[in-house]
Amino acid sequence: MGLNSLVAERYNSEARALETTSVCEVPFERYEELVEHTPGLQYQMLKIMSQEINHHQEMMLLLGKKRAEERLASFFVNLSRRLESHGQSGVELRLSMSRSDIGNYLGLAEETVCRVISRFENESLISTQRRIVRLNQLEQLRAMSRGGPAIAK
Repeated sequence: MGLNSLVAERYNSEARALETTSVCEVPFERYEELVEHTPGLQYQMLKIMSQEINHHQEMMLLLGKKRAEERLASFFVNLSRRLESHGQSGVELRLSMSRSDIGNYLGLAEETVCRVISRFENESLISTQRRIVRLNQLEQLRAMSRGGPAIAK
């Protein structure tokens, strides 16, 4: 958050926490001092920046070329991957975002998000209970997120 301010010298973004969140502010001048005394810090920052670039490239592809089903499958797969990387279950997801927020994020109408979620449920790819989504067929969702058809059982 805020990395784009290094070039623009002003903040062009904002964030809204959907859950309890911890934030650590590091002014750039302080970061430069820390890099001098902390081996590996610069590499870690470059790694984070690289992840951000990859994420933005994926979002451009997602918004520009993927169908609604592929977008929502990608959303679930990416959320699963992020949770697993933090040692949490990648199969049972607690959605903090409303259907409307998911639609805004994916460039879809809320009605489309609801329709695709219902279709995924009818095909047993997922099951939902309020804001809990269980990914019953994660491999099929992965294939769909890459633009391929869902793998038959």
